[in-house]
Amino acid sequence: MAVLQVVVEAGCRICQWAVELAGQARERFPMLEVEIVNLSDGAREPPDGVFAVPTFVLDGDVFSLGNPHPAALMRYLAARLALREEENR
Repeated sequence: MAVLQVVVEAGCRICQWAVELAGQARERFPMLEVEIVNLSDGAREPPDGVFAVPTFVLDGDVFSLGNPHPAALMRYLAARLALREEENR
């Protein structure tokens, strides 16, 4: 299963929109595991390559620093998930 991590932090004014985008992705792609990584709780280190919030990471690859446009996010996820499905055939 593909994993989308959305890295956020308390006090980040634009991170709430990132969480909303993650929810939209979860609804549109039920085969996608969506994980909100809140760096403020101190429970874990940020994923590799993450140095700002919000950051979107798909299967370990950073693909957006900051919030992507919703349509661009959905196109990117659709393309990557289709490629992944093709590779698994």
